[in-house]
Order: sequence, then structure tokens, then C-alpha cells
Amino acid sequence: MDPARAATENESLLRQIKKVQDKLAEKIALKDSDKDLIKRFFIKSSQGWSYSPKKWENKAHSLGLFVLVSNTVGSANEALRIYRQRDIIEKNFNNLKERCSGRRMRCRERALEGKVFVLFLSLILLMNLKMRFTLAKRTEAKQDASSKYLPNDTPDFLRMMGAVDVTSRKSDEENSFYWDLIPKKLRATMEALKIAVPPRFIT
Repeated sequence: MDPARAATENESLLRQIKKVQDKLAEKIALKDSDKDLIKRFFIKSSQGWSYSPKKWENKAHSLGLFVLVSNTVGSANEALRIYRQRDIIEKNFNNLKERCSGRRMRCRERALEGKVFVLFLSLILLMNLKMRFTLAKRTEAKQDASSKYLPNDTPDFLRMMGAVDVTSRKSDEENSFYWDLIPKKLRATMEALKIAVPPRFIT
């Protein structure tokens, strides 16, 4: 039994039932999914179909339940452990595809390992940045103040950082880099996120 899942299913079902009730009242054609809900939660009388609280009570106790079936695993705890491990793997692949733009690798097989490493490294940096935002927001809440320098989320911050250029200079002796002047607002944002402001010149 998963309480969070039960609450989500409960809210979703009640929303669907309300839509079916509205369709019945307005005599709108029903979809097959609507007809299934009518069989499960409605009763028919001389006045037509009406919602049945009793039928809801009979079904509500099963909300949040899920069944795992296996031909090899005999222990319920072991089956749940394996299922949760699979869920972690699926989420990692989803992070790779969605957050790291890894749907199409577009590279040769020998370069695949390196590209996957770079993608996951970028994901680690993104998660670190999100953690910094969370901590900064908590600090704001404790101080009961809102910082005008803190963006709403990481995409806004990354867009701000994208406006700052780094120029490379090459010579026979060494390569050097220098940052554009970082605006005051962006410097304040970096300080709120506890990100060290880089030196102007890097050699």
C-alpha cells in the first residue's frame, strides 16, 4: 500500500467521475473510458445514471495497491527490492535522455563511453546547482526575506550565465583566459548560491 499513490489515484478518479457526471447532465456522448467508470461507480435508476457512494467505498480500499508477479522470486520483500532497483535504473535513463539531451548520441561506438561520461557529468553539475538553489531558498525562508538577486530556478540562472563570455588568448609561452566583467546582480546571485566568483584572468 502506497499512501502517496493512493492519494493521487483518489484525486484523479474523483476528477474523472465529476467529468462523467457533467457529461451525463449535459447529455454529451460518452467515451469508452467514461463507460468503464459508469460500470464501476454509477447505478442506473428510472431517472438515469447516478453516482453511487457505496460503489466508491467498495473500490476505494484498493487505491494505492500494486501487484508484482514473478515466476522466480518467491519473497515479497525481495520482489519489491528488485522492482525499486529497476525504477532507479529507469529514472537514470530518463535523466540521460531528457535532461542531458541523450536521446540520439550521434557518435561512433568508440566515442560512446566518453559521451555518456560527459552527459552524466553535466547531470551531476545540474543536480549540484539545484541543491544550491534549494539551500538558498531555505535560507531565505529562515530569514523571512526574499532575495531580489535569486532567480526562480536553474534555467533562469543558466541564461544569466550565458550572457558572460570567456575569451581565450594563445601565445607561444602559455594560453590564458579572461572573463567579461560579471554584472553586480549576477555576482550577488552566485554569492547567494555559494558559487565562487572566478578570477578575472586565468592562466
